[in-house]
Amino acid sequence: MNLILKRMLSSRTRLAFNFSIFFISVLFIFSGFAKIFNLSDFQISLKNQNFPEYFIFISSLIPAIEILIGFCLAFNIVRKLALWICFLMLLFFSVYLVWLMISGIESDCGCFGKLDFLNFSPTWALVRNGILGIGVIYSLWQVRQEPLLSDLSAKSIALFLVAMPLFFISGTRAHVWQGDSQNDTQVSANHFPKGMSKQSIIFSQSVIAEVTSLHRDSTYFLYVYNPNCMHCQMNIENVKSFQRAKVVDKIIGISWENEENIQDFSKKFAVSFETMRASKMQIQRFAPILPTGFLVRRDTIVARFNGEIIPAYLFLE
Repeated sequence: MNLILKRMLSSRTRLAFNFSIFFISVLFIFSGFAKIFNLSDFQISLKNQNFPEYFIFISSLIPAIEILIGFCLAFNIVRKLALWICFLMLLFFSVYLVWLMISGIESDCGCFGKLDFLNFSPTWALVRNGILGIGVIYSLWQVRQEPLLSDLSAKSIALFLVAMPLFFISGTRAHVWQGDSQNDTQVSANHFPKGMSKQSIIFSQSVIAEVTSLHRDSTYFLYVYNPNCMHCQMNIENVKSFQRAKVVDKIIGISWENEENIQDFSKKFAVSFETMRASKMQIQRFAPILPTGFLVRRDTIVARFNGEIIPAYLFLE
């Protein structure tokens, strides 16, 4: 009887372990590919949360690492080492989520690229990480007798061959994104404050006109923001200074967030301007970095501010 019971328990333990490994590997592979094909979204979200440029560039390797962890677990290649890396990554990202919560930032971290239904708020993402962490700790306990580095086999060589293109694609996409970002913020005349460029673009012919229409004889400041973005919150007083100094007739906000978050933002920062809502995809066509500001005068975009809005008194005509 005891032998039968032991076999049943052993069978259930093995089933639970296999399910745990399967769940972790699928989630990491899925998350990695979701990021690698939408790397700009992931890096923009990190930039909006005040991460330094060097970390944002290094983050381009995260998708490839996640995919490798998933394959290592799925094909039993240095499985124990993969689980430990998985545990450390979960620990790091959980600390990061706690920091977001303490900072009052409720935007998601873009862990699953454009799949917004899987990108939770920091609170729920922390719950998700906790559940995943339980699975990782359970799996580590089950493989505690295994060596950290198993013998290198043909599977390891095959994994290495898979890894090289993944890291190459991640690095290339990061380089392209960084180049685009630098070109986007490049100053086009003399010396202007950081993040500002003088432009002369017909507003009614731009993609922004799909989101809002402006009176041709007036001057506007268009503020593209996310209510949960720390940079956007820090720049709001500079935005309001343009109307106080009578540089513009009206300020119009543009955001993809829901109405409730926009109203909370308006109350918290005493914002009186109207905010037009548009889809995230629409906004990222003309504002890949938040916050972004456009000074529009008589149907012409005369200046653009990327990542930082200068106060009105520093504005150079």
